[in-house]
Amino acid sequence: MQMILALTASVACAALGTLYSRRLRDRDTLVRRWGEALESMESAVLRGCDLVQVLLSFRESVFLKQAAARLDACPTESPAEWAAALPWEEGLLPRERETLAQCLRGLTAPNQDMQLLSLRSARRQWQDVMKESRRAKDAWGTLAVKLGWLSGAALFILMC
Repeated sequence: MQMILALTASVACAALGTLYSRRLRDRDTLVRRWGEALESMESAVLRGCDLVQVLLSFRESVFLKQAAARLDACPTESPAEWAAALPWEEGLLPRERETLAQCLRGLTAPNQDMQLLSLRSARRQWQDVMKESRRAKDAWGTLAVKLGWLSGAALFILMC
């Protein structure tokens, strides 16, 4: 019985390390997709698309599709209310959400130059977020898996 408990505890430790590594990888994927979305939105603004078309220009983002639908349904809503009402992905940090919300509010600017300025500012900030996310995934993700397995093995030895 003690052997089964030791094995279960060690597998749980290994699973926790792997789970943390997976969360870092998923976050990195989310951050990279937002980087691609910002690039796609900038291209759409340069083509002279309206705001709904700009938001729909990156078709993989459920968030941007919801933003376009909300904008279409409530066109008189202020940019701040509009951006605040959107359901953000849970993998984003509050400062990253604010960067994206500021960019989305900037897209409601009256002219193309101001829209591009907002997008380019967000893209510059997002480059740092992408580097940080990649670095965390590479360094901490590998370490978490190794520590999970090592702590699991140590716990198994101690319990037996």
